[in-house]
Amino acid sequence: MGATAAFAILATSAALAGKTHLHEFAYGLTGENPHHGDVDHPRFPGRTSGGSSSGSAAAVAAGVVPLSIGTDTGGSIRVPAAFCGLYGLRLTPGDVWMSDGFPLAPSFDTVGWMTAVADDMLATLDALLPATSPPPAATTRPARGISLPAESVGVTCESDVAEAIAAAVRDWAPTAPPEVAREFTAAHAAGATTYSVLQSTEALAVHAAWLDLHREHYGENVWKLIDRGRHWTDAQRADAAFSLAAVRRFWTQFFLSYDFLVLPATPFPALTKAECTPANRARLLALTAPASLAGLPVLTLPVALPDGLVTGVQVIVNQCRSPVLHEVLRRCATC
Repeated sequence: MGATAAFAILATSAALAGKTHLHEFAYGLTGENPHHGDVDHPRFPGRTSGGSSSGSAAAVAAGVVPLSIGTDTGGSIRVPAAFCGLYGLRLTPGDVWMSDGFPLAPSFDTVGWMTAVADDMLATLDALLPATSPPPAATTRPARGISLPAESVGVTCESDVAEAIAAAVRDWAPTAPPEVAREFTAAHAAGATTYSVLQSTEALAVHAAWLDLHREHYGENVWKLIDRGRHWTDAQRADAAFSLAAVRRFWTQFFLSYDFLVLPATPFPALTKAECTPANRARLLALTAPASLAGLPVLTLPVALPDGLVTGVQVIVNQCRSPVLHEVLRRCATC
Protein backbone atom coordinates (compact mmCIF):
# COMPACT_ATOMS: atom_id res chain seq x y z
CA MET A 1 0.00 0.00 0.00
CA GLY A 2 1.15 3.52 -0.73
CA ALA A 3 1.06 6.61 1.42
CA THR A 4 -2.17 8.11 0.07
CA ALA A 5 -4.46 5.98 2.24
CA ALA A 6 -2.33 6.52 5.32
CA PHE A 7 -2.26 10.28 4.81
CA ALA A 8 -6.06 10.32 4.39
CA ILE A 9 -6.47 8.67 7.76
CA LEU A 10 -3.79 10.82 9.40
CA ALA A 11 -5.69 13.89 8.19
CA THR A 12 -8.55 12.90 10.52
CA SER A 13 -6.20 13.39 13.53
CA ALA A 14 -5.23 9.73 13.74
CA ALA A 15 -1.66 8.84 14.74
CA LEU A 16 0.66 6.45 12.91
CA ALA A 17 1.80 3.61 15.21
CA GLY A 18 3.96 1.62 12.80
CA LYS A 19 4.14 -0.80 9.90
CA THR A 20 2.93 -4.40 9.90
CA HIS A 21 3.96 -7.70 8.33
CA LEU A 22 2.10 -9.38 5.45
CA HIS A 23 1.98 -12.30 3.04
CA GLU A 24 4.72 -12.03 0.39
CA PHE A 25 3.73 -9.47 -2.28
CA ALA A 26 0.24 -9.51 -0.70
CA TYR A 27 -0.31 -12.69 -2.72
CA GLY A 28 -2.09 -15.13 -0.44
CA LEU A 29 -4.92 -15.58 2.05
CA THR A 30 -3.07 -17.37 4.85
CA GLY A 31 -0.48 -14.90 6.16
CA GLU A 32 2.49 -17.15 5.38
CA ASN A 33 5.84 -15.59 4.56
CA PRO A 34 8.93 -17.79 3.98
CA HIS A 35 11.32 -14.85 4.29
CA HIS A 36 10.28 -13.23 7.54
CA GLY A 37 7.99 -15.77 9.18
CA ASP A 38 4.27 -16.41 9.29
CA VAL A 39 1.86 -14.23 11.26
CA ASP A 40 0.26 -16.25 14.03
CA HIS A 41 -3.16 -15.50 15.41
CA PRO A 42 -2.59 -13.37 18.56
CA ARG A 43 -5.23 -15.21 20.58
CA PHE A 44 -4.77 -18.73 19.21
CA PRO A 45 -1.06 -19.48 18.76
CA GLY A 46 -0.44 -22.04 16.07
CA ARG A 47 -3.28 -20.73 13.94
CA THR A 48 -2.88 -18.17 11.18
CA SER A 49 -4.18 -14.62 11.36
CA GLY A 50 -5.14 -14.90 7.68
CA GLY A 51 -3.74 -12.82 4.86
CA SER A 52 -2.54 -11.09 3.05
CA SER A 53 -3.09 -8.20 5.48
CA SER A 54 -1.97 -10.51 8.26
CA GLY A 55 0.02 -8.17 10.49
CA SER A 56 -2.66 -5.51 10.26
CA ALA A 57 -5.28 -7.95 11.53
CA ALA A 58 -3.02 -9.34 14.24
CA ALA A 59 -2.19 -5.86 15.56
CA VAL A 60 -5.85 -4.96 15.98
CA ALA A 61 -6.85 -8.36 17.36
CA ALA A 62 -4.04 -8.15 19.91
CA GLY A 63 -5.24 -4.72 21.09
CA VAL A 64 -2.07 -2.96 19.95
CA VAL A 65 -4.03 -0.49 17.80
CA PRO A 66 -7.75 0.21 17.30
CA LEU A 67 -7.45 0.55 13.51
CA SER A 68 -5.17 -0.80 10.81
CA ILE A 69 -4.96 -0.36 7.05
CA GLY A 70 -4.71 -3.24 4.60
CA THR A 71 -5.23 -4.18 0.99
CA ASP A 72 -7.72 -6.56 -0.57
CA THR A 73 -7.28 -8.02 -4.04
CA GLY A 74 -8.88 -11.44 -3.59
CA GLY A 75 -9.93 -11.38 0.07
CA SER A 76 -6.90 -10.02 1.90
CA ILE A 77 -8.93 -7.91 4.33
CA ARG A 78 -11.99 -10.15 4.47
CA VAL A 79 -10.22 -13.37 5.45
CA PRO A 80 -8.00 -11.96 8.23
CA ALA A 81 -10.93 -9.93 9.58
CA ALA A 82 -13.01 -13.12 9.79
CA PHE A 83 -10.20 -15.23 11.28
CA CYS A 84 -9.36 -12.58 13.90
CA GLY A 85 -12.91 -11.55 14.83
CA LEU A 86 -12.66 -8.04 13.38
CA TYR A 87 -14.74 -5.63 11.34
CA GLY A 88 -13.18 -5.15 7.92
CA LEU A 89 -13.94 -2.87 5.00
CA ARG A 90 -12.71 -3.46 1.47
CA LEU A 91 -13.16 -0.52 -0.90
CA THR A 92 -13.11 -0.63 -4.72
CA PRO A 93 -10.35 -1.04 -7.32
CA GLY A 94 -9.19 2.14 -9.05
CA ASP A 95 -9.61 4.24 -5.92
CA VAL A 96 -7.08 7.06 -5.59
CA TRP A 97 -5.99 5.58 -2.24
CA MET A 98 -4.39 2.68 -4.12
CA SER A 99 -2.71 4.89 -6.72
CA ASP A 100 0.75 4.90 -5.14
CA GLY A 101 0.75 1.36 -3.76
CA PHE A 102 2.84 -1.45 -5.22
CA PRO A 103 0.37 -3.47 -7.30
CA LEU A 104 -0.48 -7.15 -7.17
CA ALA A 105 -3.12 -7.12 -9.91
CA PRO A 106 -4.17 -3.53 -10.70
CA SER A 107 -7.70 -4.30 -11.91
CA PHE A 108 -8.50 -6.02 -8.62
CA ASP A 109 -6.34 -4.23 -6.02
CA THR A 110 -8.00 -2.02 -3.46
CA VAL A 111 -7.46 -0.75 0.08
CA GLY A 112 -9.43 -0.82 3.29
CA TRP A 113 -9.11 -1.13 7.04
CA MET A 114 -9.98 -3.25 10.06
CA THR A 115 -11.21 -2.44 13.56
CA ALA A 116 -12.00 -4.46 16.66
CA VAL A 117 -15.42 -2.90 17.32
CA ALA A 118 -18.29 -1.68 15.18
CA ASP A 119 -18.19 1.84 16.64
CA ASP A 120 -14.61 2.34 15.46
CA MET A 121 -15.45 1.09 11.98
CA LEU A 122 -18.47 3.39 11.87
CA ALA A 123 -16.46 6.40 13.07
CA THR A 124 -13.78 5.79 10.45
CA LEU A 125 -16.38 5.35 7.75
CA ASP A 126 -18.11 8.56 8.79
CA ALA A 127 -14.80 10.45 8.73
CA LEU A 128 -13.50 9.12 5.40
CA LEU A 129 -16.55 8.03 3.42
CA PRO A 130 -19.74 9.61 4.73
CA ALA A 131 -22.82 8.03 3.26
CA THR A 132 -24.54 9.63 0.32
CA SER A 133 -28.09 10.75 1.01
CA PRO A 134 -30.34 7.72 0.62
CA PRO A 135 -32.85 7.80 -2.22
CA PRO A 136 -36.42 8.73 -1.20
CA ALA A 137 -37.61 5.13 -1.27
CA ALA A 138 -34.87 4.11 1.18
CA THR A 139 -36.04 6.62 3.78
CA THR A 140 -39.25 4.66 4.35
CA ARG A 141 -37.78 1.17 4.65
CA PRO A 142 -34.66 -0.52 5.97
CA ALA A 143 -32.08 -1.71 3.48
CA ARG A 144 -33.21 -4.80 1.63
CA GLY A 145 -30.72 -7.64 1.57
CA ILE A 146 -30.57 -11.39 1.27
CA SER A 147 -28.05 -14.09 2.11
CA LEU A 148 -26.64 -17.13 0.37
CA PRO A 149 -24.83 -20.12 1.86
CA ALA A 150 -21.32 -21.19 0.91
CA GLU A 151 -22.81 -24.00 -1.14
CA SER A 152 -23.90 -21.42 -3.71
CA VAL A 153 -20.26 -21.32 -4.88
CA GLY A 154 -19.65 -25.01 -4.37
CA VAL A 155 -18.10 -24.75 -0.90
CA THR A 156 -19.18 -26.65 2.19
CA CYS A 157 -18.80 -24.86 5.52
CA GLU A 158 -17.92 -26.67 8.71
CA SER A 159 -21.22 -27.39 10.45
CA ASP A 160 -20.70 -25.04 13.40
CA VAL A 161 -19.67 -22.25 11.01
CA ALA A 162 -22.76 -22.70 8.85
CA GLU A 163 -25.04 -22.73 11.90
CA ALA A 164 -23.45 -19.67 13.49
CA ILE A 165 -23.61 -17.65 10.26
CA ALA A 166 -27.24 -18.62 9.64
CA ALA A 167 -28.19 -17.53 13.15
CA ALA A 168 -26.23 -14.27 12.91
CA VAL A 169 -27.92 -13.02 9.73
CA ARG A 170 -31.39 -14.56 10.05
CA ASP A 171 -33.11 -11.41 11.32
CA TRP A 172 -31.72 -8.97 8.75
CA ALA A 173 -30.66 -10.97 5.67
CA PRO A 174 -33.15 -13.74 4.88
CA THR A 175 -32.18 -16.59 2.59
CA ALA A 176 -32.24 -15.63 -1.09
CA PRO A 177 -35.22 -16.72 -3.17
CA PRO A 178 -34.48 -19.88 -5.20
CA GLU A 179 -34.40 -18.03 -8.51
CA VAL A 180 -31.80 -15.55 -7.26
CA ALA A 181 -29.72 -18.37 -5.82
CA ARG A 182 -29.79 -20.19 -9.16
CA GLU A 183 -28.77 -17.05 -11.05
CA PHE A 184 -25.93 -16.35 -8.61
CA THR A 185 -24.60 -19.89 -8.82
CA ALA A 186 -24.78 -19.93 -12.61
CA ALA A 187 -22.91 -16.62 -12.90
CA HIS A 188 -20.20 -17.63 -10.41
CA ALA A 189 -19.77 -21.30 -11.27
CA ALA A 190 -16.25 -20.66 -12.56
CA GLY A 191 -15.54 -17.70 -10.31
CA ALA A 192 -12.39 -18.93 -8.57
CA THR A 193 -10.85 -20.11 -11.85
CA THR A 194 -11.83 -16.90 -13.62
CA TYR A 195 -10.23 -14.84 -10.89
CA SER A 196 -7.08 -16.96 -10.93
CA VAL A 197 -6.63 -16.59 -14.69
CA LEU A 198 -7.21 -12.85 -14.79
CA GLN A 199 -5.39 -11.98 -11.57
CA SER A 200 -2.28 -14.06 -12.24
CA THR A 201 -2.05 -12.64 -15.78
CA GLU A 202 -1.95 -9.14 -14.30
CA ALA A 203 0.50 -10.19 -11.59
CA LEU A 204 2.81 -11.60 -14.26
CA ALA A 205 2.79 -8.28 -16.09
CA VAL A 206 3.82 -6.51 -12.87
CA HIS A 207 6.67 -8.94 -12.16
CA ALA A 208 7.75 -9.82 -15.71
CA ALA A 209 11.03 -7.89 -15.61
CA TRP A 210 12.42 -9.72 -12.58
CA LEU A 211 10.39 -12.94 -12.07
CA ASP A 212 13.00 -15.17 -13.68
CA LEU A 213 16.02 -12.92 -13.17
CA HIS A 214 15.54 -12.91 -9.40
CA ARG A 215 13.69 -16.17 -8.88
CA GLU A 216 15.82 -17.08 -5.85
CA HIS A 217 14.43 -14.08 -3.97
CA TYR A 218 10.81 -15.23 -4.31
CA GLY A 219 9.11 -17.74 -2.07
CA GLU A 220 8.48 -20.85 -4.12
CA ASN A 221 4.70 -20.77 -3.73
CA VAL A 222 4.32 -17.11 -4.70
CA TRP A 223 6.68 -17.56 -7.65
CA LYS A 224 4.52 -20.41 -8.94
CA LEU A 225 1.32 -18.38 -8.50
CA ILE A 226 2.75 -15.55 -10.60
CA ASP A 227 4.29 -17.93 -13.13
CA ARG A 228 0.81 -19.35 -13.87
CA GLY A 229 0.08 -16.15 -15.72
CA ARG A 230 2.15 -17.20 -18.75
CA HIS A 231 0.74 -20.70 -19.05
CA TRP A 232 -2.98 -20.09 -19.54
CA THR A 233 -4.21 -21.01 -23.01
CA ASP A 234 -6.07 -18.64 -25.29
CA ALA A 235 -9.21 -20.69 -24.66
CA GLN A 236 -8.82 -20.31 -20.88
CA ARG A 237 -8.35 -16.58 -21.20
CA ALA A 238 -11.43 -16.32 -23.44
CA ASP A 239 -13.47 -18.37 -20.97
CA ALA A 240 -12.33 -16.11 -18.14
CA ALA A 241 -13.37 -12.98 -20.03
CA PHE A 242 -16.77 -14.52 -20.77
CA SER A 243 -17.23 -15.54 -17.13
CA LEU A 244 -16.22 -12.09 -15.87
CA ALA A 245 -18.88 -10.49 -18.08
CA ALA A 246 -21.50 -12.90 -16.70
CA VAL A 247 -20.53 -12.08 -13.11
CA ARG A 248 -20.83 -8.36 -13.69
CA ARG A 249 -24.19 -8.73 -15.46
CA PHE A 250 -25.50 -10.62 -12.45
CA TRP A 251 -24.52 -7.87 -10.02
CA THR A 252 -25.93 -5.11 -12.20
CA GLN A 253 -29.28 -6.89 -12.19
CA PHE A 254 -29.05 -7.82 -8.52
CA PHE A 255 -28.74 -4.23 -7.32
CA LEU A 256 -31.89 -3.24 -9.19
CA SER A 257 -33.85 -5.26 -6.62
CA TYR A 258 -31.65 -5.49 -3.54
CA ASP A 259 -29.32 -3.28 -1.51
CA PHE A 260 -26.87 -5.94 -0.32
CA LEU A 261 -25.96 -9.61 -0.44
CA VAL A 262 -24.46 -11.58 2.45
CA LEU A 263 -22.02 -14.46 1.89
CA PRO A 264 -19.85 -16.34 4.37
CA ALA A 265 -16.35 -14.87 4.50
CA THR A 266 -14.68 -18.17 5.35
CA PRO A 267 -15.94 -21.77 5.55
CA PHE A 268 -13.87 -22.46 8.67
CA PRO A 269 -12.16 -20.54 11.51
CA ALA A 270 -8.46 -19.63 11.53
CA LEU A 271 -6.38 -22.44 10.10
CA THR A 272 -3.40 -24.19 11.60
CA LYS A 273 -0.19 -24.26 9.57
CA ALA A 274 -0.92 -27.84 8.49
CA GLU A 275 -4.37 -26.79 7.29
CA CYS A 276 -3.01 -24.07 4.97
CA THR A 277 -3.35 -26.39 2.00
CA PRO A 278 -4.10 -25.60 -1.66
CA ALA A 279 -7.56 -27.12 -1.19
CA ASN A 280 -8.41 -24.82 1.72
CA ARG A 281 -6.98 -21.80 -0.10
CA ALA A 282 -9.28 -22.67 -3.01
CA ARG A 283 -12.28 -22.85 -0.67
CA LEU A 284 -11.50 -19.38 0.65
CA LEU A 285 -11.06 -17.95 -2.83
CA ALA A 286 -14.37 -19.39 -4.04
CA LEU A 287 -16.13 -17.29 -1.38
CA THR A 288 -14.16 -14.09 -1.89
CA ALA A 289 -13.93 -14.16 -5.70
CA PRO A 290 -17.52 -12.96 -6.42
CA ALA A 291 -16.97 -9.48 -4.96
CA SER A 292 -13.40 -9.30 -6.28
CA LEU A 293 -14.49 -10.07 -9.83
CA ALA A 294 -17.32 -7.58 -9.61
CA GLY A 295 -15.06 -4.88 -8.12
CA LEU A 296 -17.48 -4.28 -5.25
CA PRO A 297 -16.96 -2.97 -1.71
CA VAL A 298 -17.47 -5.41 1.15
CA LEU A 299 -18.03 -5.00 4.88
CA THR A 300 -16.89 -8.03 6.89
CA LEU A 301 -18.62 -8.71 10.21
CA PRO A 302 -17.31 -11.14 12.84
CA VAL A 303 -19.36 -14.20 13.81
CA ALA A 304 -18.43 -15.98 17.05
CA LEU A 305 -18.25 -19.78 17.17
CA PRO A 306 -19.06 -21.99 20.18
CA ASP A 307 -15.42 -22.94 20.79
CA GLY A 308 -14.22 -19.34 21.00
CA LEU A 309 -12.87 -19.18 17.46
CA VAL A 310 -14.42 -16.80 14.94
CA THR A 311 -15.57 -16.64 11.35
CA GLY A 312 -17.30 -13.82 9.48
CA VAL A 313 -19.76 -12.75 6.84
CA GLN A 314 -19.31 -10.52 3.80
CA VAL A 315 -21.89 -7.77 3.28
CA ILE A 316 -21.51 -6.89 -0.40
CA VAL A 317 -22.86 -3.49 -1.49
CA ASN A 318 -22.83 -1.52 -4.72
CA GLN A 319 -20.69 1.45 -3.70
CA CYS A 320 -18.42 2.62 -0.89
CA ARG A 321 -20.73 5.37 0.30
CA SER A 322 -23.76 3.09 0.51
CA PRO A 323 -26.03 3.90 3.46
CA VAL A 324 -26.26 0.13 3.98
CA LEU A 325 -22.80 0.10 5.56
CA HIS A 326 -23.85 2.62 8.18
CA GLU A 327 -27.16 0.88 8.84
CA VAL A 328 -25.54 -2.52 9.35
CA LEU A 329 -22.79 -1.13 11.57
CA ARG A 330 -25.26 0.77 13.75
CA ARG A 331 -27.18 -2.45 14.21
CA CYS A 332 -23.99 -4.22 15.23
CA ALA A 333 -23.00 -1.43 17.62
CA THR A 334 -26.24 -1.85 19.56
CA CYS A 335 -26.14 -5.65 19.71
